[in-house]
Amino acid sequence: MNELKKIEKGDILWADRRSKGLPFDHCGIYEGNGNVIHYAAPDGIEIKQKNAIIHRTTYEIFKDGCKVKIYRLSKGYSPEETVQRARSRLNEKDYNFTLNNCDHFATWCKTGEHLSLQVNQIKKIMSSFGVFGDIFVSIYEAMEDNMAPNMENVEFIRNGLNALSELKKYPEPPHLNIKIQVIDGEVFWKNIEIVNGWKLQRNNISKHYRILNPHKIRIVYGSRKKIEEYLNDILS
Repeated sequence: MNELKKIEKGDILWADRRSKGLPFDHCGIYEGNGNVIHYAAPDGIEIKQKNAIIHRTTYEIFKDGCKVKIYRLSKGYSPEETVQRARSRLNEKDYNFTLNNCDHFATWCKTGEHLSLQVNQIKKIMSSFGVFGDIFVSIYEAMEDNMAPNMENVEFIRNGLNALSELKKYPEPPHLNIKIQVIDGEVFWKNIEIVNGWKLQRNNISKHYRILNPHKIRIVYGSRKKIEEYLNDILS
């Protein structure tokens, strides 16, 4: 397998499935030692969305007789960090063909961005259809963002919540927010971080976020990107 000599640990691999009549490339992260971590149904299991799971397989099984391209990005995590990120999501079963696919996974491992380079090409085409195309893309991006893994930058979150706790008056959120006391239940919400009684929570169903003050008043809510922008404004 001379082609493996060209592949480096942490590389994003694209297997061209067009040769099998499918309109996309299948993506994965090269772990090293002839193994690839990818989001797909395990070998021998029927290829259906419900069967997809992030797992380790051999390069040959990943390749499946297709031509493989190495997709290297100039920026992103180191090879070791990329592989560790891939391993951190092993056994995940939350696949969605358009919102959380193998391309989303591989790109996230390398860059931290939850996006699909292949889907982005479709979005560019849709944007050319005027206002209706823009609406479609906006709705899609909101749905895509809600499928992203949990916010991970713990230091950033703690600093943001700590800054909020020290403010007597905090900025208004980027959209309408009725400041009422909410039910702080664990059935529908997961605490991501708690600082001085302030909580960043993620909804277990919709995957959107909210920040509550110590009195359980919702201060801001929305996608991961909206929450990050709100905290970033406070810290800047």
